[in-house]
Amino acid sequence: MGKIGVSERFRRTPVTVTIHTATEDQSEAETSETYQGQLYEGKRKNFLIYEEQVEEGGAIQSTITFNDQQEKHEVKIIRHGAVEMNQVFQAGESIIGAYRTPLGKFNMETTTYICEITRINNGGNITLEYDVKLNGQPMGKRTVKIQFQIIHS
Repeated sequence: MGKIGVSERFRRTPVTVTIHTATEDQSEAETSETYQGQLYEGKRKNFLIYEEQVEEGGAIQSTITFNDQQEKHEVKIIRHGAVEMNQVFQAGESIIGAYRTPLGKFNMETTTYICEITRINNGGNITLEYDVKLNGQPMGKRTVKIQFQIIHS
């Protein structure tokens, strides 16, 4: 992975990132994927960075920024590559972000009900539960559970 613009004040640790997504709409789908990545830990922000390979042939560089020190947790997901996304999640908030696929660019609005960050000694968990709309059209409810585990060498 290339440079990400994170300065030396962050501690870098290799991690395994597992993302479990449940979709409540007409498809009722569930997926679970595991990636190797890096955790950059700072005093006020943390970054999980990993790369996804997509079936359509291409890579997506994903960055999850989270702050578990604030009273109100906030998670930001940025994806670059075959799919592009920039979305902030904060419980009790409706936030409009951007989502681009080969099919086009969409405004993505999320209304977040749960945004929880739990840290444990060897990693942590992020839980997001939200409704999503693309260009104003309801697309259903999503529950995303992100688990990261430190890789000990």
